[in-house]
Amino acid sequence: MKTYLKKSHVIIERINLDIDGARYRAKAVVGDAVEVSADIFRDGPALLQAVVRFKGPKDARWSESPMRNLGNDRFSGDFIPTSIGRYKVTIEAWTDHFGTWRRDLVRRVEANQEVGLEIEEGALLLERHLGLVPARVRDRLRRALSAIRAGSDETHRGFADERIAAILDPEIAAIMARHHMRLGSSTYKPVLEVTVDRERARFGAWYEFFPRSTGKEGAHGTFKTSAELLPVIAKMGFDVVYL
Repeated sequence: MKTYLKKSHVIIERINLDIDGARYRAKAVVGDAVEVSADIFRDGPALLQAVVRFKGPKDARWSESPMRNLGNDRFSGDFIPTSIGRYKVTIEAWTDHFGTWRRDLVRRVEANQEVGLEIEEGALLLERHLGLVPARVRDRLRRALSAIRAGSDETHRGFADERIAAILDPEIAAIMARHHMRLGSSTYKPVLEVTVDRERARFGAWYEFFPRSTGKEGAHGTFKTSAELLPVIAKMGFDVVYL
């Protein structure tokens, strides 16, 4: 297959942590949330999902944090670094096929249109995801599929239709959002790096003095006499001593 045919429809650009084409690293403080935002879009009206992927200096695997759509193609998420060092950060985004289908089904039901084929399409999407969801929620998808396959008694229409109620259940939507297949996903490149420092790196007040001036009764001061002043300097609100 030609290289350009393998590319995803999803485009990720203008990520806030990309400083001068990744020439410089963004900085953060351990324990503080690091915001990650970017423009994410694709051709057509399909919905998208995205996650922040991050990996600490001692992590063997990547971790993920969901991103939310702020509107106008801008997505935002965050992660909290738990150790000092250099973190690797990127974004992965993909087409939300189930979310797109669900949105369109709601519109058709509201317009009193025939949705038999759409319901079957939704059932096929659930079946394709059975192998992707954890065992603890797999039975929930199976129960929804059973309700869909059971059909309708023709006395209930619109949102009262048992099939539509089962497949539009908010619990099903939440499960699919967490475990949606990522066929054709895009990952931002190059992988960005964030330097995570201790809390003192955020702000510090410096106090400068000469050790020789700490001596008593005209004696030349030493590092030992300088150390005796540290509690006094700290009490004044200074964080760093510069000699």
